[in-house]
Amino acid sequence: LDTPSGACLLRTLASPAQGELEWAAAQHLTARGFTRFPAILPTAAGAPMAEVGGGFYQMQVFCPGTRPDPDRPG
Repeated sequence: LDTPSGACLLRTLASPAQGELEWAAAQHLTARGFTRFPAILPTAAGAPMAEVGGGFYQMQVFCPGTRPDPDRPG
């Protein structure tokens, strides 16, 4: 998605617990200077994810030229 902040990925989450865990991990790593992962963008209200129609979604900054390795999930 193109946003005023740049290109982003809209990720579907399996559960709110997944969103909370990923948000906490990102905050923990960022506080320690680790920045080699796509930033998770909070909602305007500061939430780590949005619930829409019973689904949970998270926005992340798009990093061009990177792809997940299907043999190494996570």
